[in-house]
Amino acid sequence: MKKALLIIDIQNGLTLKKKLYQADDFILTVNRAIDSFRSGGDLVVFVQHNNRLLEHGTEDWQLDGRLNCRPDDSVFEKQNGNAFLNTGISALLKEQDVTDVVVCGLVTHGCIWHTCLGAQAEGFDTYILSGGHTSWHAKAQDKIDETEAKLAEAGINAYTMPN
Repeated sequence: MKKALLIIDIQNGLTLKKKLYQADDFILTVNRAIDSFRSGGDLVVFVQHNNRLLEHGTEDWQLDGRLNCRPDDSVFEKQNGNAFLNTGISALLKEQDVTDVVVCGLVTHGCIWHTCLGAQAEGFDTYILSGGHTSWHAKAQDKIDETEAKLAEAGINAYTMPN
């Protein structure tokens, strides 16, 4: 069983310009997952959204500098909520014999939701990183709980980092 960690839309225009719920814990959790996946020989994939607010090449489009990103990491650009739609991510994961996908990033009830369902539709055993997704919504914890519950009903469970 080989795993892949998909880091979705943790970009300056979303992390530095908006007040994210539990932002410090969120970044810490994502970085712990990145380090754990790398040390386990698993794949780490970064995904950047590209639209009029996160325009390719701008400072807002850049990955948040607090992430443990390396120059040799796989990076994909997307224009849809589902990171599997028209990106080539599925082909890379299948080429690397990945069976399990763990999704983290922004925003819980948007691109994380759609990417989890997209990974599942592509045939991967799919998980959402516990504490590794968030929102700037006024009722962020409610959105997180609601989304995790709906994903669990669809067979996509929380992935908790080992201690």
